[in-house]
Amino acid sequence: MSRLNGQAGETGAWPPATGSGPRATALDSELDPAVIAARVSRELALACQVDVAFLAIHDVPGVLHVRGTFGARTPGLRKLEIPSGVGLGGQVLLSHRSLKVWDYATDDSISHELAGVVAVGEGIGGLAGVPVTVAGRMLGVLYTGLRGPGDLGDQRVRLMETYASRLSDLLLPAVRVGEMVRQSVLAERQRIAVELHDTIGQLLFSIGASARAALTDAADDDPHAAERWRDVERQASRAASLLRDALHALCPPTDTDAFLTAVRADMDEFTERTGIPASLINAGGLTELPPEVASALARAVRVALHNVEKHARASSVVVSAWQEADAVVVAVQDDGVGPPDDLGFAAVLTSGSPGLGLTALGQRLERLGGDLAVFRNDDGGTTLRARVPLPARLPRLEQAE
Repeated sequence: MSRLNGQAGETGAWPPATGSGPRATALDSELDPAVIAARVSRELALACQVDVAFLAIHDVPGVLHVRGTFGARTPGLRKLEIPSGVGLGGQVLLSHRSLKVWDYATDDSISHELAGVVAVGEGIGGLAGVPVTVAGRMLGVLYTGLRGPGDLGDQRVRLMETYASRLSDLLLPAVRVGEMVRQSVLAERQRIAVELHDTIGQLLFSIGASARAALTDAADDDPHAAERWRDVERQASRAASLLRDALHALCPPTDTDAFLTAVRADMDEFTERTGIPASLINAGGLTELPPEVASALARAVRVALHNVEKHARASSVVVSAWQEADAVVVAVQDDGVGPPDDLGFAAVLTSGSPGLGLTALGQRLERLGGDLAVFRNDDGGTTLRARVPLPARLPRLEQAE
C-alpha cells in the first residue's frame, strides 16, 4: 500500500469503523454542489485514508466537472472537465459501475487524455471512481486516489459506494436547482441570439446592400467616394462575421441543451398563442443525445402542442422528459377532452394511423428504432409519448470487486 499523507493518517488504522458515510445533518439544507462536494471529499479522504478525494458532478450532458476536492495540489484538478468515455471517470459515467486502476498513467483499460493533470500534475497513481446515482440517473462520480501506484482495495471501494449511495439524496436537489438555472440561462441566451439576428443582423445586411448600391452609382463619377463605400461595405461584412461568431457562441453547447431550449421556446409560444399554461418537467440526467434523436423528440413536442391547440380544449399542459436505461422518453399530457374514439386506446401510431402530422412523426421515430403512443390519461385528456432508444453504451469495463 502506498504511503499516505499525514492528514489521511489522522483517522487511525484501516479499515475504519462501521457506519461510515456522509453526515446528512451537515448538508441537508445545502443547495450548492461545490459546498457539498468539498465537504464530502474531505470526509471521504479521511475515512478512506487516501491522499486525495474529489467529486465530479454530471451537470452537463455527457460531461463531468470536478466541483470539490480534498488534498489536491494543483488548480488543474480543481477545475477538471471529464468528457464521457475519457479516463477513469469518463468510463464510470458510461458504464455506471465502480472502477479502479493501479497506475493511472500506464493502465491500458482507460484513455490518458487527462494524465497531464491527474498523473503528472497531481502525482496520482492508484485511483478509484464510483458512480453517484439515484433512480438510474447519473449525478456524478466520487473519486479517491493515492500518490503513486497502488491498489485502493475492495474495502475502500465498498466504503466509497456507501458514501455515494447516501450522497445521492443530498446531491439531487442541488443538481436539479443547478439544471434549472442553467436551462434558464441557455433559454435567455437563445432569446438574445434570436433578437440580435432579427435586428442587428438585418440592419447590417441593409447597410451592406446600401453600400453596394452607392458604390455602383459612384464607381465612374467619383473614385474617392467609391473607395469610401467599399470601406463601408467591408466593415459591414466584417461586423456581420463577428455577429455570426457571437450568435454561435450564444447557441446551446450540446444537442441535449438545444432540445430542451427548443422545447421551452415552443411551450412559451404555445402559451402566448393560446393562453394555456404549459409546464416542463425535466427529470434530468439526460445523456448527450445524438442530433437526430434530439431533433425528433423536439418535433414530437411541437406536434403534440399543435394538436392540443387544435383539438384538446385543455386548460393545462405538462411536458415531461426523462431517460430510461436504454432510451429517452418525452410525454406531453393535457387535461382536455381526450383522444378521438377512432384513434383507439394506447394506440401506437404507424403509417396507417390517422392524422398526417402524427403519421409523419411516427414514421420518423420508427426510422430511429423508436415508437409513438397516444392514449387517454387519468385526467381524461390525451397523452402523447415518444420513445427513442439510445445508442448502446461502450462495453463495460471490469467492475471493482
